[in-house]
Amino acid sequence: MMSMIDQQAKDSPISGLGVIVMAAGLGKRMKSNHVKVLHQVAGQPMVLYAVDVALRVGDHRIAVVVGHQAEKVRQVIEAGIRGKPGAQAVSIVEQAQQLGTGHAVMQSRSVFSHDEVCPAQYLILNGDTPLLKESTVRELLTVHQREGATVTILTAIL
Repeated sequence: MMSMIDQQAKDSPISGLGVIVMAAGLGKRMKSNHVKVLHQVAGQPMVLYAVDVALRVGDHRIAVVVGHQAEKVRQVIEAGIRGKPGAQAVSIVEQAQQLGTGHAVMQSRSVFSHDEVCPAQYLILNGDTPLLKESTVRELLTVHQREGATVTILTAIL
């Protein structure tokens, strides 16, 4: 049986964790004029699932990188997090030119450089993964810590 303290630790933000949510892509493979991350899954835009996970696990800032139809994505994210605990930690940054994932991550630098203490580790989430569970992310981070890894990647066989 899990003690109350263990349950609180399990549900608490992870100390020193900054989160970057990637939401800038064109979504060409979806063959839709609608922004990929704004496609609805179970009544909610996909990107909000990733942002919700970020709000629950990160104890530092959260950068959401937008690009394609940036203003529309920004409005949906801002409306979706309004009033949620930790929403003030979310910053939306724009990747004006979609020059790849590494470039998108670099756009988030300014979000994390404002604080005296930078995150000890970063979690990068894709904004188009509505089925990613918080428990899976926490387990990934546990394995990452336990192994002393430099980089850990979560993949799925579909």
